[in-house]
Amino acid sequence: MQYSESPVSPADIPTIRSFMSNAQIGAEVPWNWLCDRLSFTFAVSCTMHGTSEEAWASRAAIYRDERGDIASVVLTEGENRGEVFFMSGPDELSEPLLRRMFDFAVEHSSSRTDDGRRSLCLRVDPRFPDRVRLATELGFTRAEWSEPLARITIDPAEHGLAADSATAIACGLSPDGYTLIEAPDPRLKAECHSRSFGYADDPEMRSRNEAGFRKLTTMPDYAPFLDLMLIDPDGKPAAMMGFWHDPLLRMAMLEPAGTVPEHRRRGLGRVLLDAGVARLRRLGARSLWVGSDQPFYTGSGFTVVHRWDVYERVW
Repeated sequence: MQYSESPVSPADIPTIRSFMSNAQIGAEVPWNWLCDRLSFTFAVSCTMHGTSEEAWASRAAIYRDERGDIASVVLTEGENRGEVFFMSGPDELSEPLLRRMFDFAVEHSSSRTDDGRRSLCLRVDPRFPDRVRLATELGFTRAEWSEPLARITIDPAEHGLAADSATAIACGLSPDGYTLIEAPDPRLKAECHSRSFGYADDPEMRSRNEAGFRKLTTMPDYAPFLDLMLIDPDGKPAAMMGFWHDPLLRMAMLEPAGTVPEHRRRGLGRVLLDAGVARLRRLGARSLWVGSDQPFYTGSGFTVVHRWDVYERVW
């Protein structure tokens, strides 16, 4: 089988998204990105890190078979840290195709280190042993850390709150003194995110992130009623949590989430989580995923069910 390689363009986003989703029909645990990561990468991560659409696309590639169908995709997250991901169907790719993907990543997806060398940080799902073997053969070293995949099952009548309470929260009730809103203005999201993650004193970064959150609302999978925020009595953002739903896979994703420091340990994250799950339950989602093993998630019912290994190379 011969495969053609073509650069990615912004117009390819819906095609890549459909490929990744269709490839995982029936999967219990995903091996490709889900729709949240593609949307957040293209809209927020690239904008926040000053990566243009053209620069991001130049570090990604699509491989098609002789029929013109997508066989695999090389993607990065737009953060200029040499991070790279291989998207595929459930079966391992042929070695010649994998080698072409590795070659592309080395040539186009790597980043520059502080001392002028090049680096790559490749995520490899251990369910694809040929990728592990080739990474080792090509000089990659397995890192001590891995990327977790955590999940909760969405049952029609179970998840923390009773179904009637969850429905009440989904309809707008919230803790005393706080107001639950949907689709907050990107300015509020940038303020909440910057205060939650410690860059509130960087006006340039905040401005870029506001632009990124504004762009996020234009992504095909963005649903305003799944974009949640709690506002404090003074009208300032206290906590935020976004949810995404893939109806084909019946999987939902959580991204992003953050709570402003002075509002932490008040149960706000759990309120947003329950409100999101109530909405997702109505949509027919059967699981909710997050790429984290932080105590908040594991303490809220998420279980780490899989990990993507990380292979690094510096040259």
